[in-house]
Amino acid sequence: MIGHRLLLCVEDRDSRILPVEEQNGYYGIRFSSEIEMVPDDIVDVIGTVMEETGIAEEYMVSVEQCQKEGIVYSFEVRKRKQSSIVPCTGRILPKDCYIVWIRILDDIPLPKMIQPAAKKNNFNGYYLLYIIPVFLLTFLLFILIRKRKKQEKEEHILSIGNTRFDTRQLNLLTKIGPVELSHKEAQLLLVLYSNVNQAVERQTLLREVWDDQGDYVGRTLDVFISKLRKKFDADPRVKIESVRGVGYKLMVV
Repeated sequence: MIGHRLLLCVEDRDSRILPVEEQNGYYGIRFSSEIEMVPDDIVDVIGTVMEETGIAEEYMVSVEQCQKEGIVYSFEVRKRKQSSIVPCTGRILPKDCYIVWIRILDDIPLPKMIQPAAKKNNFNGYYLLYIIPVFLLTFLLFILIRKRKKQEKEEHILSIGNTRFDTRQLNLLTKIGPVELSHKEAQLLLVLYSNVNQAVERQTLLREVWDDQGDYVGRTLDVFISKLRKKFDADPRVKIESVRGVGYKLMVV
């Protein structure tokens, strides 16, 4: 899932994800061809997958070039204590052969296996008096939760031209199918959408999406704008225009 989403971030739908490797507790993701990587994409994709799947709350990520020794990018996520390694942004990793190493840092012990109870020859019918109500209550809760999720899904969908923006699943619902967005792409689109048909200054976008990081390279903003433009290519009613000397404008007609 992580490899697939990293490829989508660079508009690569042809490269294959090679079998995941395991070395001394590190899991490595390789690709069949060279790709360009944006640090923001790596942080967002891995963080989102970890949260969605519940694989881990604490982990370390490092990116290496296939043919060279040494790490070209790394960061660590810790929940219970302050980490000395924090994600940095702005430096785009040029097109090359990379391997993404992930190490799970959670030290929560695995639950003990439940030993099967000794077999009994007799059956107590009174158990049915407890099992049936519990089953019915569980089924009712399942129906209510499913109904609630359906309502919440509709509440988190925005209409932009002929496209629907699912702010929870982070994708665009188009005529040709869903188009996935990274976390930063979704944040950027939300800021532009909140000022639809109005120019938004570059500094405002950097502050709202990237927390106004002083060492942030402005070219990365242009890269993300370019990605959003491509994902709206199929919708003639939506355009993201450059406003000279100001920033960008989301135009919806």
